[in-house]
Amino acid sequence: FLEPDPVVREQEEQRLKILRMGQREQKQELMAEVFQQDRNRGVSDRHRLAPRPWQARNFEQLPKIVCEKKQDWQLQEERRTEQARAEFLLYLRKSYGNEIRAWRRALDPTATYRLTLTQLRKFFHCEAGLRDCVDQGALWRSLDKDSLGSIGMEDLAPQHCSVLATFRQFMHERVGSCSAVWDHAVALDACVGQREGLWKSTRKLLLQPFIRVLKELGWPTSHADSRSQLLASLDFFGCGFVSRSDLEWLDGWVPPEWIYAEPDEEALSELQALVRKKYAHPLSAWRSLFDRDDSNSVSWLEFSEACEKLRFKGNLGGAWRALDTDLSGRISLLEFDEDSALILISFKAWAMKHFGSVQLMFRHLDQDGSGSLSYPELRRACRRLKWKGDVQLLFNCLDTDGVRAGGRRNISQQELFFLDSWEVKEEEMRAHEAAHQMQRVAESPASPASPRSVAETEQEGALEAMPAMSKSSKVTASLPSLMRPPKVDPYPLPPLKLGVSKSTPSLPSHVDGKARSHKKSKGKAPCKFLQRLLKESGAEGLLK
Repeated sequence: FLEPDPVVREQEEQRLKILRMGQREQKQELMAEVFQQDRNRGVSDRHRLAPRPWQARNFEQLPKIVCEKKQDWQLQEERRTEQARAEFLLYLRKSYGNEIRAWRRALDPTATYRLTLTQLRKFFHCEAGLRDCVDQGALWRSLDKDSLGSIGMEDLAPQHCSVLATFRQFMHERVGSCSAVWDHAVALDACVGQREGLWKSTRKLLLQPFIRVLKELGWPTSHADSRSQLLASLDFFGCGFVSRSDLEWLDGWVPPEWIYAEPDEEALSELQALVRKKYAHPLSAWRSLFDRDDSNSVSWLEFSEACEKLRFKGNLGGAWRALDTDLSGRISLLEFDEDSALILISFKAWAMKHFGSVQLMFRHLDQDGSGSLSYPELRRACRRLKWKGDVQLLFNCLDTDGVRAGGRRNISQQELFFLDSWEVKEEEMRAHEAAHQMQRVAESPASPASPRSVAETEQEGALEAMPAMSKSSKVTASLPSLMRPPKVDPYPLPPLKLGVSKSTPSLPSHVDGKARSHKKSKGKAPCKFLQRLLKESGAEGLLK
C-alpha cells in the first residue's frame, strides 16, 4: 500500500490475490481429504475419531465433496432408470408374452404407433401391480431420451421392431404390402387346406401354415429367433394364429430407416472420409457437428442432420447400423471414434483423481483468473501430475471454436465443463474390452500349451486387450478404471500376532522347512519336558 506507482500496486494486489486463492484451495483440498478419511473408517458416530456434528456442515460444503455427491447422484439416477426399464419390460413379458403384444393391446390400442406420457400414466393407472414396483418418472426418462414427448415401438423393443421392419420391407418389395400376403394364392390354399382338420376358420391362419406360406414367398425362416419374434409380434391374442388385421396393422407402421437397414461398412468409410476432410480430428467433428449438446449420445435425428450438413449421399441407414451394433437407437463416442473416447475417459479419470472434478481442475489451473486455459498451462499440469496421454491432441480436440485470445489459442470453460456430465456406461466399457480381448485371442497364432497358469494367461490377455490412449501418442498409456478406486483405510489396524504355545510341538521339517530357511533368526529351543517327550517317542529328528 506504500507503492506510489498504481500499475505496480495493481500487479502486486493481483499476485497476493492469486496467492490467497491458492492457499484457500490447498486448505479445502486438505479438509476434503481428511473428511474422506474419517468417512472411510466406518466408525460409529460416538467414536472418538468420528466427525463431529458441528463440523459436518463445513466439510460437506467443500467443492470436492459437493462434486463427489453430484457424481454419486448421477450414477444412482442412471442405475434407477435402467432398473425401471428392466422391471417394466419384465412385467410386460409376464403379463402379455412380449413387448409388441403389450404395445398393441394395452399401450397403443388405437394404432397411432406413438406413446405419450399421458397414455403411459393411464396404463399405470389400470395396472395396479405395476405402480408399486416401477418408477414412472425414471421409466419415461429411460424411454424418451430425446425429450420429444412421445416414443415409438423401436424405443421400447428394438429387437422385435427390427424383425418386423425387415419383414415389412421384404413383403412390400415382393407382393406390394403385408396385407397382400393374405390375398395371395399360397395363403388362400393354406386357409382351405387347414379346414380339413379341426380348424374350420378361413379368417385366421394357424402359425404352422403361416410359416409355410412365408417360406414359399421367399421369406427366410431358418433363423429360429427371428421367426419366433415375428410370429409372437403378429399373434395379437397369443393363441397361435394370425389374421388379416395383424398384417394391416403392420402396413400402417412407418419404421425409421435405421431399424431395417443392414450394416454397410463401405458407407461408414465414406462418411468417415468426409469427416476427416472437413475436420482435423474426429473428436472435433463429434462435438461441433454430431453431439452438439455434449451428452455423449447421438440419436438418429441428430445423426441425420449432421450427415445432411456434410452432404453425405450414401447409405445413411447402413452407416448408422455399422456404428449402432447393439440396436440401442443411439451411438456414443466410443462407437464413433474409439481413440478419442479413450483420451477423454483417461483425462476425466485423471482430473477426478487429483482435483475431484473437471470444474475444480479448471479453477486450480486458471491461476490468472482469465476464464480460459492455454496449452502451456495444461501441458505443465499434465506433466506435473503424470498424465501420460497426448496433451497436444487433447488440446486440439477440446478447442472446437479455434478462437485466439491475445494471440494464443485457449480452452474456455464451456469447452471443458461438459466432461463432468459426460459419462460412459459400464456395460459399453465391458463390451468394448471383451470385444478387444476376443479379437486379440482370435488374431493370436495357435501355440502349444505352456506351463503357465490359466490365471496368468487371462491376466496377460486382459492387459493386452486394453487399447492405447491415442495412435499418435508417444507413450502408450493404459486405460484407467471408470469406477472410483477402492477406498483404503488411512488408519489400518496393526496385524494380529498369534503366538505359539510352548507346549505345542513344532511342524515337521518336510512341511515347514522352506518357510524356516528364509528366516535369519532361529526360534527358541523347546522346553526340557518336550525334549524328553520327543526322545522317548523316537522323534529326535524334530529337535533339529
